[in-house]
Amino acid sequence: MNDIYRQRLLGGFMGYAIGDALGLGTEFMTRNEAALRYPQGLTDYSQIIRDAHRGQWQRGDFTNDTRMLLHIAEEIIQQGHVDQQAIASRLVAWYNDDPTTDYTPCIRWCLSDPEYVSDPVGTTRKVWSQMGHFDSTNEALGRGILGATMHNNSRENTSALVRLTHYGTRCMCTAHIVGHIGYDLLWHGHVTPIEVLTSWARNFDETIVPYLYRAYEGSLADLQLDDEELYNDAAHSMMAALWPLWHCNSLEETLYTIVMAGGDADTNAAVATALAGIKYGYDALPKHLIEGLLEREKIEDLAHRWSDFVLADLEHH
Repeated sequence: MNDIYRQRLLGGFMGYAIGDALGLGTEFMTRNEAALRYPQGLTDYSQIIRDAHRGQWQRGDFTNDTRMLLHIAEEIIQQGHVDQQAIASRLVAWYNDDPTTDYTPCIRWCLSDPEYVSDPVGTTRKVWSQMGHFDSTNEALGRGILGATMHNNSRENTSALVRLTHYGTRCMCTAHIVGHIGYDLLWHGHVTPIEVLTSWARNFDETIVPYLYRAYEGSLADLQLDDEELYNDAAHSMMAALWPLWHCNSLEETLYTIVMAGGDADTNAAVATALAGIKYGYDALPKHLIEGLLEREKIEDLAHRWSDFVLADLEHH
């Protein structure tokens, strides 16, 4: 049975990085612009156009979404559990080493605060109080998957990971929903029923319920993923991650469909492909995208060590 779990863990971990790297190719585009730039679809890093935005990365590279998740996973492995202060210290060292990278405003503000390492959650609460208009951004959504893959105390771990930089209820609720689905896919091999998700959301943040139904019942166009005013909203990225579970029939269809939907495509494709990777397993990932991923060896090594950590923790408990 552990071989099945390992395939799913590796699929989720690598799927996140691949979705991020390919999704960069249409990030901040509308669906129409993506179709114009990639009339045959975007299926390979070599196709990614080199405009002012994408020119900041090499083809096959991934963004801060994956880099932050890698740092968090590495620190959890080293500590043997979720230690918020240890993770905060690692993230600050990353920030100080390269303060020019593509951090979002709320993350930049958290990591540059002198009190962050000693009190990460208190600092996050303060930052989010001061930056109320960022109350629903999507940067923490993928941490729900990290929390979900930890069989023991998965919900507590997800909450602790989200609170590292995000304090909004909407962000917490959507990360938990993604984690809830990731948990069921990994450990039970099925997609969480919509009735279970909506019931849970009603008890946590009822405003998320309509987004769940839109992802379950609606078309891809109904999600409005490329709406400039909404694309980095946590609920919209949650819909992008969940919609393929009910409307796509393979990992490749999931990845390529969400990439061509535009909007915050790197984040959307990262989370959607991670869930698809858990659902279909590592072998379903496109081989050319694994091979073309920059720092492939580093990510694969960490993916295997994360799998070892998770499975060892499962056996221990």
